[in-house]
Amino acid sequence: MDTALLVERRHRLGSGEFPATGPHRGVSDVRVDGLRLEPRGANLAQRLTQAAAGYYFSRAYEEAVEAAKQAIRSFPDFPPPYPYLAAALGQLNLTEAAKVALNEAIAIAPDWFEMYVRARAP
Repeated sequence: MDTALLVERRHRLGSGEFPATGPHRGVSDVRVDGLRLEPRGANLAQRLTQAAAGYYFSRAYEEAVEAAKQAIRSFPDFPPPYPYLAAALGQLNLTEAAKVALNEAIAIAPDWFEMYVRARAP
């Protein structure tokens, strides 16, 4: 039975379906479980960033900061986690650290930052 549950969770990770399984357990927790099951997957940078985004939009800002930092440590040239780090730090009133994260994003990928942050639709 345990193996079937793990396979079902893996399938859900790949399909984009994320059931809530508790009062504080949601998308990001399921994604983190998936990271434990497949810690060196081909799309690891993207999954770490999605975990940070899920925590951020769940208002779990401390967890969003940790997930974004993990993504940045593992993939420092991958820009998508930087805005989530900055946004979560801003929500925690750590504005100087948020500015540093945004400046790092601009430094590593100025074109990406321009397209996805500055020029995004409202």
